[in-house]
Amino acid sequence: MQVGEEQTVRLPGLATAGYRWQAAVDDEGVATVSSRFEGGEEKLESKAASSRDELVMVIGQAVGTTRLSLVQRRSWESDVEPIAAHTLTITVVAAAQQPSSGGRKK
Repeated sequence: MQVGEEQTVRLPGLATAGYRWQAAVDDEGVATVSSRFEGGEEKLESKAASSRDELVMVIGQAVGTTRLSLVQRRSWESDVEPIAAHTLTITVVAAAQQPSSGGRKK
């Protein structure tokens, strides 16, 4: 990904059973993360019986490499193994140069 770019990772939700995805990067100088439920701005109409997917947004902050750790667990069960876990390597590169709009110089 490029500096300033945002990419979204979709993870299967299980919040109705108390499970949430916890996302963390090793180096927040390289990338930052935030998360929300899919369609979080909508009302919970008929979806009360099902869990929405969770979306983790990764934003490139500076050139470098860091590790993104994702674990799905209940917040009150810190001494229990998560039910799911993933680790991703995030590489952030410099933003591409914008081509000049004036064409070639003579």
